[in-house]
Amino acid sequence: MEDTGSCSLHQLAHWSDSTIVPLDSHQPRNRTYHAAATIRRRSIPEDCHTSTLPSDRIQNAVRMTPNYSLFTIPAYLVLAMIPHAYSIILITSHDPKAWNNTNPRSSTNTERIQKAIPRRTYQKYERLRAAHNNMMENMAFVVGAVLAGNMARLEPGWLNNMCGAYLMSRVLYVFSFAQTETLALSPLRTIWYSLGQIPLFWIYGRAGMRIAAGAL
Repeated sequence: MEDTGSCSLHQLAHWSDSTIVPLDSHQPRNRTYHAAATIRRRSIPEDCHTSTLPSDRIQNAVRMTPNYSLFTIPAYLVLAMIPHAYSIILITSHDPKAWNNTNPRSSTNTERIQKAIPRRTYQKYERLRAAHNNMMENMAFVVGAVLAGNMARLEPGWLNNMCGAYLMSRVLYVFSFAQTETLALSPLRTIWYSLGQIPLFWIYGRAGMRIAAGAL
């Protein structure tokens, strides 16, 4: 089937091959245009449009890739609320009156919870609260990375992958924080946290270099 609105790859290959002309050996060697080959000025055939060139096709494919990176922010907030909600459920399942929703952060509420539930359950409650607090403490850095990547117009596909990798690391971090009860396994939490920082620093690095170079 003929492509009436664009040229075929065969036509492009024929055109590109015919544009390379070797240098005349008699040309002066001190001229700035002296190089491995001289590109002869020749127009592209009329039935070929620049939008069909391979580089343009790649750029069009990049533009068509959906950018889901902004969804990282609400997804992160939902993930941060999971250990918070689980900690409350853990408490109220043992004693519905142990949780004081009027003043949940008061010292008296903490003492009431500690007396109302078993020691092992209270330790898990503390780990869940710590995981929630850590998620909230890191939220500004995450939001900044997502906004920096979009402001620098990084490739949507690459940005999606980086944000997805970070969210996965945080899922593993929260899970290991909640379930780890021994000191021997506690380094896993540190590993997941450290690995999760790599995508964010990578985004900041690429965005910073792109903005500094003025390539927006």
